[in-house]
Parts: sequence; C-alpha cells; structure tokens
Amino acid sequence: MDLTALTARLDDLPDLEPGPQSVVRRFTGDSVMFQDAQMKKGASFEPHAHHNEQLVLILEGRLRLDIADPKSGKIQSVTLGPSDFMRLPPNVPHGGEALTDCRVLDAFSPPRTTFMGEPEPEAK
Repeated sequence: MDLTALTARLDDLPDLEPGPQSVVRRFTGDSVMFQDAQMKKGASFEPHAHHNEQLVLILEGRLRLDIADPKSGKIQSVTLGPSDFMRLPPNVPHGGEALTDCRVLDAFSPPRTTFMGEPEPEAK
C-alpha cells in the first residue's frame, strides 16, 4: 500500500479560492471531505443549500451562520466561537459572515462534488 497517496499536509494543499478575504483548502476521501477555511473579518458567503450533511467546527474567531428553515424560509442566526460545533442537515439553506478573523473546519458527507465542477444532485 502506498501511504503517500493517503496522506497530505494541510499547508501544502492548494488554496482553492484565492483572494484577499479567505484561504480554503480541501482534503477529500471516498465518503467524506474536510475543508479548512481561514476567513478575514467581514468575509461572507451567500445563502446556499446542498445535499451533503455538514459539520462545522470553529477553530479560531467568531462566525455568524444564518440558517433558513427549509419549510417556512424563516432565517435564524447563530454565532459560533472557538470549539463550537454545528451540524447542518442536508438541503438546509445557510449563509454567513466572519465576525472576526476566523478559522473553520468543515466536514461534508458525502464529499461536495459541486466544488469539483459537478452539478448539485436533485434534492430527495
């Protein structure tokens, strides 16, 4: 077994969203994907939904997540800080903003193939 194909160093992974507001690196397996996102204060991401379950862990800083109830569309906001986890079920619309410089570790299952240019599968 070639262990070099199974390992990576986070700092050696490419920044997939180069720009002044964030650094995003991803490591993908067959059933799960990790995403390390470093965001500057004020960086935001538009509301979106995906078929993947997402686990969010705040490593540093504070992040506001705006989560829409899939049935009513009503938005609720939650602020997460260091060591806070949040589970986002599949197909739940969410967006957010970095309230401070922050670092977030996301896990997606299954991997977010939309990041690799594939269309989002139809909601079930």
